[in-house]
Amino acid sequence: MYYINNSQEKSFDQLINVPTEPTKNISPSNRWKPVPHHHLVELVKDSVTSHGFNIHQERYGLDKHNNLFGIIKLERENHNNGTFRNVIGVRNSHNQDFSAQLVGGANVMVCDNLMFDGEFKDSRKHTTNVLRDLPEIVYQLTENVVGSYANQTCRYNGYQYTSLDKSDVADIMHDATRNDFAISGGQYNKVLNEYENPQHEEFEPGNAWSLFNAFTEVYKNYNGATVRRSINLHSIFDRRCELAIDHELTSYAPDQLSLDFKGTPVSDTELEHMLAH
Repeated sequence: MYYINNSQEKSFDQLINVPTEPTKNISPSNRWKPVPHHHLVELVKDSVTSHGFNIHQERYGLDKHNNLFGIIKLERENHNNGTFRNVIGVRNSHNQDFSAQLVGGANVMVCDNLMFDGEFKDSRKHTTNVLRDLPEIVYQLTENVVGSYANQTCRYNGYQYTSLDKSDVADIMHDATRNDFAISGGQYNKVLNEYENPQHEEFEPGNAWSLFNAFTEVYKNYNGATVRRSINLHSIFDRRCELAIDHELTSYAPDQLSLDFKGTPVSDTELEHMLAH
């Protein structure tokens, strides 16, 4: 999710002309080495392409102090399932407001109100040797984001292969609204109505995937969810769909997976029995 309410949207080419001189009255030290916005973005884009991915979309904004906020969405042929895209978010300042920062994953929040979060995070202060250290930091975060792709595919396939009855739906809704874990109490009926009357035909089967998308559809009407709520929502569905997710994970070659979901692998017979109920 990407929001710039008090900033001006810029193209990558326009970032090249942004001076690194501060726009605030600060007292730079000899150790302060501001990183040009376009240099940080170029490092990310180069790292993405070196991992075999293309850039599906890139958006950048500058606030009144020329602080940078941006996202880069990734894609690769035969790796886009229509379900999610991994994203790398960038943030940078020439005013010592914050360091050169990166977030990444399928759940990312970048906003000029300083909300900046994701499943993977890293940063580097604008001090001596920052330009030496940044390439490795960027490469490692990209490696984490790209490596999590197979796991996300297994996760969402598991959601689709898990059927729900009325009691299952009630349990999930209870867990999601308890202490505003994934949604507020006021959003309960909206999610339930979206599940029972989905706006999109592909979400009609009535499985866990359908209910999950009912939540995300409601999130859209509230300018998205916080990354924390989104992660909480995933944790609810991961527990509910654990058997199916584990079955999907065992279907992938070990070197395609970088993370583990907890649970016990199941046989095809066990999975068929589970889906029948």
